[in-house]
Amino acid sequence: MGKTFKKDLQSVQLGNLDWTPEKRMESLKSVYQYVSDHAVSAMHWYLTKKKNKRFWARFLRVWAIILTALAGLLPVLSQLYTKGGKAIIHPAWATVLLIIAATFIALDRFFGFTNSWIRFISAEIKIKTRHEYFQLSWQIKLDSLEGKIPSVEQTNELLKFCIDFLYEVNEIIIEEMEEWKQNFETAIKKIDAELKNLPKM
Repeated sequence: MGKTFKKDLQSVQLGNLDWTPEKRMESLKSVYQYVSDHAVSAMHWYLTKKKNKRFWARFLRVWAIILTALAGLLPVLSQLYTKGGKAIIHPAWATVLLIIAATFIALDRFFGFTNSWIRFISAEIKIKTRHEYFQLSWQIKLDSLEGKIPSVEQTNELLKFCIDFLYEVNEIIIEEMEEWKQNFETAIKKIDAELKNLPKM
């Protein structure tokens, strides 16, 4: 039943189940597997996607730090290394390096690599924690049945437990998406503001 999310978060159809006393437990297990697979698929999606975000976040941030450090060293190096009284490395290159470093930071903010990486880690951990609690609690609830066919009331209680867990997982996903939306809108506004402040030619 489980589906691995490749591009976007998706869902699978549960289908119609038989809730007659003879099939009640089997149907409950199907519901349990459905919501459990949904959580596992979401965790796998975040785990897979965060690797790409982590690479670009580290790449852009590390090179921004390196270029900024080099920009700070260039004026000193231009004084240390001269030829015929002229600097081998013109100090103006420091400005070029700072502009490139600032561009790397802007790209990271615009595409949200660092923010997405952190959000994906947080979402994955939250879902994983709740999934573990859900699995163990489910076993406790099954043990309380003592191998008997659950009554209608017990069945409804178990179904509600599954619904509550599914709701929690979806709330985590929605929360992460809303945070992405806010971060993206903030980045767009900041870049637009910086572009307006550029000197006109």
